Amino acid sequence: MGDPLVPLGDASGFSLLVTNGSINSSNSAFQNGDIGLAAAGFTYAQSGGGQSNLQQPTDALVNTGSTVGNIPPVVTVIQNSSTNAFLAQAVTDATNESNTLAALTPTVPALGNVNGAETVTLSSGVNVVSVGNINLNQAALTLSAPAGATIIVNVSGTITLAGGSQGNGLRLAGGVTPNNVFFNILSSGSNVTTSGGGNAQDIQGTILDLQGSVGLHPAEVDGQIIAKDFSSSSGALVSPMPIPEPSTWVMMLGGLGLLRCLQRVRRVL
Repeated sequence: MGDPLVPLGDASGFSLLVTNGSINSSNSAFQNGDIGLAAAGFTYAQSGGGQSNLQQPTDALVNTGSTVGNIPPVVTVIQNSSTNAFLAQAVTDATNESNTLAALTPTVPALGNVNGAETVTLSSGVNVVSVGNINLNQAALTLSAPAGATIIVNVSGTITLAGGSQGNGLRLAGGVTPNNVFFNILSSGSNVTTSGGGNAQDIQGTILDLQGSVGLHPAEVDGQIIAKDFSSSSGALVSPMPIPEPSTWVMMLGGLGLLRCLQRVRRVL
């Protein structure tokens, strides 16, 4: 099947990118990437609690037509016409990625709705999984694949994760890493909702939710979040690993280090 992934492009450097809504976050932190608010007429606010005090220094790229509320002092807000153009391109790149992944043919039988603990064993290479609703209470959907594998989960419904016991949520096994896993959500509305203390709900992979909202109250996401709208509370944590680009792009740009450098230069212009 070859490598089906298109580059996330300008969307690749964000821990959180909100495409057409607000960021309302309390007692939460975003690590290893920038924060982005792409559309005009919305609000970016990130305040309160011990987890917010653990926020690493980062940039928040905010559309000039949106407002900024309380934010940690280690966050630098950037608002200008160049930022607006960069954010618009990031949204386009993320949308193209989501559409490309949605069009892929599943490589395993569809899971249907997942309402209890389940382990899905996958292979090396590219795995495409189709699922309806994921509704878990004190349980985990575990995706097991070898190191270096890619997993794309196209979700036609919603993801609801609840409960305070550790080890639950959307988890990985077998060596595959979160930067090679994508949860591509195709519905609209409140698509990802989590609850339960202590970040017991762990989503290991990047969330692409271009049509809906993500609410972490709380949870830990070991990957990027790209969503239409976002809220979090009670100690939520978003901490992505770098998402690899196809090898041809790496060769053209001289490696991921140069790509990240070029993106950073563009953002601060």
